Amino acid sequence: MKVVPPCRTQGSRGTWVRTKTGARKGGGIANADVFPDLGSKWYEQGFKRVLGTLAATFQHLTDQELLRIDDALLAANHFAGLLLWIPVNQAMFTGSTQHNEADLDRYAAAGARVFLAAYRWPPSHPKRDGASRAV
Repeated sequence: MKVVPPCRTQGSRGTWVRTKTGARKGGGIANADVFPDLGSKWYEQGFKRVLGTLAATFQHLTDQELLRIDDALLAANHFAGLLLWIPVNQAMFTGSTQHNEADLDRYAAAGARVFLAAYRWPPSHPKRDGASRAV
């Protein structure tokens, strides 16, 4: 198997695996049925850690009243899904990446816009001290 970077979101590249058949799949997805312990370890030490970091960041932004989130981990999953759904599913199901940098930037920007539309604190929300603030 060859490790390749098929997608980019805001400057960071995901690590993926090219299987013997040529299909690019997430490292854990490619062999999850054959090596379930490997898939679990990859998820725990990779993607789950990223989700945890995102959740902590989103919680911090919620505490600052910039986002309104009840479940930061669920919001982190939503964010990752919005960014990765198109390129990852096309890569998994077609066996190739057909995206250029502009496509990936467009997917990332659109995903971020949708996330903020769902989770941004309302534009003028009264703070606890009675003052209002525009975001």
